[in-house]
Amino acid sequence: MQGRSVELKVSAKLTGHFARSCFALLCNLVERQNSHVHLNLRECTSFDSIGLMIIEWAANRNGKGDVKVSLPVLSRYEKEMKPLQTIK
Repeated sequence: MQGRSVELKVSAKLTGHFARSCFALLCNLVERQNSHVHLNLRECTSFDSIGLMIIEWAANRNGKGDVKVSLPVLSRYEKEMKPLQTIK
């Protein structure tokens, strides 16, 4: 899978154990498999601190160009997501 593009689509809650599992998979794909990842959160229904940490981690990696994030509809999460509106 080295050097390929992968899309991870989350259409549920990005919380708790599920969020930790997603983060482990995301890290594995990016750091060990050298893959470009599109993290699609457009249909995600809720976040906790772990879910938000994943988004921040992806934003910090964005300078390397290996993680692209599609954020959910902001009207649903305006207060939580305000600091993240600059992520592309």
